[in-house]
Amino acid sequence: MAFVISYKDDKRSRDQVTKLILNNGGLILSHGLDELFEPSSPLVHSPSKSPSTSINTTTHQLTLSSSASKLGFTVLIADAFSRKEKYLQALALNIPCLSGRWIMDSIARSRLLPLDRYLLPAGESAFLHGAVRSRTFSTAQLKANDPLTAKLPDMVGQRTKLARGKNVIVVTGVTKAAEDKRKAHLFLMRAIGAARIERVKDLNAAKDLLALGKVDWDWIYVDDASTTKAERFLGLGASATITEMPGRKRKRRLTEEPEGVLGCGRGLRVVNDEFVVQSLILGSLAEDV
Repeated sequence: MAFVISYKDDKRSRDQVTKLILNNGGLILSHGLDELFEPSSPLVHSPSKSPSTSINTTTHQLTLSSSASKLGFTVLIADAFSRKEKYLQALALNIPCLSGRWIMDSIARSRLLPLDRYLLPAGESAFLHGAVRSRTFSTAQLKANDPLTAKLPDMVGQRTKLARGKNVIVVTGVTKAAEDKRKAHLFLMRAIGAARIERVKDLNAAKDLLALGKVDWDWIYVDDASTTKAERFLGLGASATITEMPGRKRKRRLTEEPEGVLGCGRGLRVVNDEFVVQSLILGSLAEDV
């Protein structure tokens, strides 16, 4: 069994749970669930219009490492739901998020207990006006997540691929710090099943890529702060964005866009980090509800 631990503040409980896991032969993934997979790698570089345009395609399919493919039940242990990277990875990968009490009670009773009483919620949903949304699993997902029989390849294989069939341009930014920040979200794009992912440094490069007209792009994924700028720069009349609401809640803004924007006839949208997070919490694309 493998465990990811993601506590907010309760260091004492975190240390207690960590010790119990290690003393009972569990494997702790210190970095996160992404370490279970083969790293993404560049494919063929697309032609660019200028030397400053940096464009490359990333392998989109997640492949478990040889060691990870042999793992059984894998779970995230936390003290509460959160928007931390590890928690979002678990939502994207069909990995249960359980209270640390599941560890304590299972060890106390010398058996792996059912998950239902210990399952943590997905998070605060903008669609539900800030209410906390429960985590839901299909019948097949519940079967794949049985701690007594689960195999990690089956658990991950049953995940809901929210971006299935989507072609995505990810604007990484021009600085090393900005690009490093996007790595976590590039992994989420792969986890939710994007068909194709192209990384570009800036909006100029994104516009050049759109102008090539070789792919029907669905999303341009930008930093939260640059969503409106991206819409104006690319001449789009709509985007799938999540904007701030009073009290730190979120609301969805979606308006109509004309057909054929920059040659992308099936509806190009600008999306941001909050759109991805809210989609993971909802279990459905925010633009589709």
